[in-house]
Amino acid sequence: MILLNKLNNRRRGLAFAATMVVVLLICSGTSHAEIKKVWESELTQILDIKPSMGKGKQTQFSTGENALSSTYFPILVSDQLLLATNKGHISAVDVNSQEVIPITQIPVDIQSALVFSNRYPIFVGNHLTNRSHYYCAVSLSEKKTLGVFRHNKPLIPFGSWAVLERNKTFIVYNPQNGRKVYSQKTDYELDRQIYTSNDKRYVFQTKAKHLVDIKLPKFGASIMISHRNKRTDVLEFDSLAQIEPDMVADNIDRNTLFYHRKNGFIGQLKLNTKRVIWERSYFSKDMSIKGPLAYRSLLFYLVSYPKQKDKANQGKIIALDRKTGQAVWLSKDLPFHNFDIVRFNDYILSVDDDGYLLFLDYKTGAVKNRFKVGEGLSRPLVKDNSLYVLTSEKLYRFKDTSVIFWLKLKWTWLTEEYF
Repeated sequence: MILLNKLNNRRRGLAFAATMVVVLLICSGTSHAEIKKVWESELTQILDIKPSMGKGKQTQFSTGENALSSTYFPILVSDQLLLATNKGHISAVDVNSQEVIPITQIPVDIQSALVFSNRYPIFVGNHLTNRSHYYCAVSLSEKKTLGVFRHNKPLIPFGSWAVLERNKTFIVYNPQNGRKVYSQKTDYELDRQIYTSNDKRYVFQTKAKHLVDIKLPKFGASIMISHRNKRTDVLEFDSLAQIEPDMVADNIDRNTLFYHRKNGFIGQLKLNTKRVIWERSYFSKDMSIKGPLAYRSLLFYLVSYPKQKDKANQGKIIALDRKTGQAVWLSKDLPFHNFDIVRFNDYILSVDDDGYLLFLDYKTGAVKNRFKVGEGLSRPLVKDNSLYVLTSEKLYRFKDTSVIFWLKLKWTWLTEEYF
């Protein structure tokens, strides 16, 4: 009976898939994106609603200006957009009603935030008195701190867990309750997380320049959380390669490594053979680089200008052919600090000196749409067909209402549900 139900589901999935393919082909030739502004909110009005530290406790860290850190960008938990300030105030904005919900306050200058399983946030920053670097897990429903730990190295998302390393010991942390779950001694000293296109793959770079896959075997989660567990080898570490000393790993897609060198070269390398596919010079030693974002046949990098007074905090987006590394198009100047390469549908987002949010055609770099949002734009946040934009003065929500975008989302749901 179970097998029959699975076969019936597969048949329904295939029938629906065939219909979707036909509709997508028809719409792809006639549909165009319809980006609309849904709402905008004044940032000062949001930040003026301050949470407390609990019953009977004073907000003793609320002296001085209450503002977002220059490195902070919002995270989304369910339908709540989370904002956190340099005075430790954490608030949520309901993306549908725009209601501001005070959450709590922590004694941390919050600089960034992470979210796990789309439900459990961890806020990151320096303590307001001793300036040590802290991670803080917070419950939104209970409006309280779950767990705090001091740590000055990166935290790696690992499914619903977080992983950190101390003295070559990898510690698995549960953001849901703010507690340590498991620890394991290794030979690795974690340096940084490496972005992958597969959201179920977790790769890090070590101090010795090793690229390592970290995996959890079948039933590994149950073993880790079991009170009877005495195993010390649950986590699996697969060393992929050791890169050259001047290489910086940027992105891994299956067996391909995208990297840059400190002398300004960008390159692509096959991990199993260590063969360089291409390598080209696009920046110099005194420039910074972000990316790449891989989309279809192109790679997108954000490259800063050299450190000059007239080009402070400025950069350009460069689109490269994925197979050859040849430049396809180059954007106009945009802010480099706290911005990143973000794709929304078939657009690459940018911003200009006049405070306009630009929607660039990913193939050509041409401006297809723009909205006035003001200065101080941080990295935009994309969720399904919605785009959230934070500036120094306002918070915006945009939406792509085109039929083709809706069909793409349904296609993603279909492939996850039936295949």
